[in-house]
Amino acid sequence: MTFYAACGLLGAMTSMLAYIAMVTKKIEPYSYTFLGAGVVASAGIGISLIGEFNTASLIMQIFYGGISIYGILQLRKKK
Repeated sequence: MTFYAACGLLGAMTSMLAYIAMVTKKIEPYSYTFLGAGVVASAGIGISLIGEFNTASLIMQIFYGGISIYGILQLRKKK
């Protein structure tokens, strides 16, 4: 497995684990944990695109990461 493929796999696993944790109410959806996992997941999948580029996936990861960062910034303002 290449480095890029491993990053993509870790990103996808991070995303799915965060989603499962949110659905099962282990973490709150509007929390640093969930939103941080979104940033990490989108970064990992984004890095994997260096190895195998896909425009649609890149656009999705930019939005996914951007929305997660926006949520984190909103949480910081709240405190």
